[in-house]
Amino acid sequence: MLLGLLVGGWLLPGPRAVGSVVFDLQTLLYAALALLIGFQSASFATCAKVFAISEGLLPEDPRLTKVFQYITLEVGLIIGLVLMALGLAGSIGALGMWSQKAFGDLNPAHTLRLTIPSVVAICLGYQVMLSSFFLSVLRMKRR
Repeated sequence: MLLGLLVGGWLLPGPRAVGSVVFDLQTLLYAALALLIGFQSASFATCAKVFAISEGLLPEDPRLTKVFQYITLEVGLIIGLVLMALGLAGSIGALGMWSQKAFGDLNPAHTLRLTIPSVVAICLGYQVMLSSFFLSVLRMKRR
């Protein structure tokens, strides 16, 4: 996830060359994929650990308990909504770029540098919200 974020941030301004190899939009797209897969993996691992703790399969984790003091359902929902709003703002910006071209052909090298992060932000925001709901359900105490 971190690697995807770093590579994506490095490629946002434009293509980057390392020696004779040029990294561009395709690499940006794979960096976005790495970020999404990384988040899903971390989210799954956290949910699995919370479930295992709640079922008595694993002992309590003091670090996880401390994190959940700060990362609540409400915080997750706010973070998710902010990410989705940023993605929507970027999408509206891309629509504005298209409007300036009279809804004709666009230069993908410029447009995709805005639309790829926008789509990732919307997707991540939604995943953060769903993960927050699921974690809050897993942490409920049963009678």
